[in-house]
Amino acid sequence: MESNFHNLVSAVGDMADRYLFRLGKDQRKLYEAWDRFYSATPWKIERNIRISEVQGWMNPYVSRQPQG
Repeated sequence: MESNFHNLVSAVGDMADRYLFRLGKDQRKLYEAWDRFYSATPWKIERNIRISEVQGWMNPYVSRQPQG
């Protein structure tokens, strides 16, 4: 079974940035490494676009992913 850590990484990273949630230095490094290793799925990218049309901003951890 393939794990998709990008969902966790993008959620934690976006929450930390948007709501000033503090991550420890080691935690941030771990999440950034996961973000580089586990890319967003096409559905996650599409979902990010759809949500941004409603709330007015994109999750930067998803929107900076290569789109195909």
